[in-house]
Amino acid sequence: MSCPTLQYCNAKDYNVKRHETDQRLPTAIVSRFRNGGQHVPASALNIAYNAALQAATAALAASGYRVARERHHYRTIQSVAYTLGWTAKQINQFDRLCKKRNIGGYETAGQISGQEAWEMLQLAEHLRDEVSAWLSVKHPALLKN
Repeated sequence: MSCPTLQYCNAKDYNVKRHETDQRLPTAIVSRFRNGGQHVPASALNIAYNAALQAATAALAASGYRVARERHHYRTIQSVAYTLGWTAKQINQFDRLCKKRNIGGYETAGQISGQEAWEMLQLAEHLRDEVSAWLSVKHPALLKN
């Protein structure tokens, strides 16, 4: 099930503040991971996933919304289609890696490959860069000078 609108995703009106947007862009997290902070694949995927989720949350907040607690990861991932115009293929990749993270973190250890961790890192970097560029065009007042 996808969200046809941000409201359908259970996104609520929200007035974002500049420092919140800056804090949510996971530049330091992704950079630390890329620059030698290698971990076991499950940890690496989790770090990159959290960075991507924060970037998606920043875009949602800049758009004037935040999701309710119930299924908030799912709804935040779905919202990227509306904030940044991501395709169903991109959303499905993000969602698939989210599910993989959940299996590795909550159900069965050792189920995440280095390739999947790398795929999540690449997605997180792409999303971070896209959110940064989008903010500079659509919401420049929310970025640090």
